Amino acid sequence: MKSTFFVICLLAASASPVFAAAPSNISRQDIAVSAEREDVSEFNQMDTNKDNRISKDEYLAALKSEGMSQEQIDKSMKAFDQIDLNSDDYISLSEYRKFMNFAIETINKAMKAMQNNTPMTK
Repeated sequence: MKSTFFVICLLAASASPVFAAAPSNISRQDIAVSAEREDVSEFNQMDTNKDNRISKDEYLAALKSEGMSQEQIDKSMKAFDQIDLNSDDYISLSEYRKFMNFAIETINKAMKAMQNNTPMTK
């Protein structure tokens, strides 16, 4: 399983906006719907017991399956608590989507700042 975040990073690394690279017969809405489906698909892959939430054990197993170093796993496990907005030790689909939206916004701001050669602001 390849993480959605990795795909987003690759798309955002291009010099032009992500939507500019899309074929002309595909709308921004089509791309957004596709991204949402990918989020759900990735979420469902991590939710191995199918209880509609990702536990720390499921999250850790997903990280290990990506072949991450122990240092990367440790950093990613710290992110779990930030993604788990209600601090119930589980990531819901809603929380996961909020995280993915935040990641996209952050990458877009960083890319815009790099293109403008200005510091990134909140």
